[in-house]
Amino acid sequence: MTYMIAVFGYGSLVNQATLPAGTTSMPGTLSGFRRAWRIAGKTPIGHTCGLTAEPEEGSTIRGTLILYPRSELADLDEREWRYDRHDLDLEAFAPDGDAAEVPEMRIVYRVKPEHERWGDEEHPVIQSYVDCVLRGYFERWGVLGVRHFVETTAGWHIPIRRDRAAPRYRRAVRITAEEEALFDHVLAEAGARWID
Repeated sequence: MTYMIAVFGYGSLVNQATLPAGTTSMPGTLSGFRRAWRIAGKTPIGHTCGLTAEPEEGSTIRGTLILYPRSELADLDEREWRYDRHDLDLEAFAPDGDAAEVPEMRIVYRVKPEHERWGDEEHPVIQSYVDCVLRGYFERWGVLGVRHFVETTAGWHIPIRRDRAAPRYRRAVRITAEEEALFDHVLAEAGARWID
């Protein structure tokens, strides 16, 4: 494990399809954090709003601890260019099953201060990104996983831009009609709204 790092994924990284082939990931729960749509600005796909994790006492979020070769850290930093790396306290992470050996270097990416603000009409959440994230939660934890993600994420007042017909998110995944209906229903219950 000397040449490995562990990254806690709480959004698209939960979806195994967004990870390099053969990547090991360990599902579990992280204490002391919540997710929020609090990263807004210009990106290669336009002005959008992204997801971050922020400390919140008493809150827990499901996610995955993903093992990467340390040599891939620069590529990860480039993927997460609007985020800073923070040390992750392993005691705050509870695996769903038996704990595997975890590298000494453990991190979680959180928004850089210069990008931290709520999204808005000009910086909406992208539906193909939400679909990718919810598909990851659905594959790992079923309907309860989808509900958990929505219920433990702040910022559903920010509009979601419809783009399923022509996905803008570069790691977009194909979802079924049943998944579309489920995701939209749970989001609507949370007060989400969509724009074209």
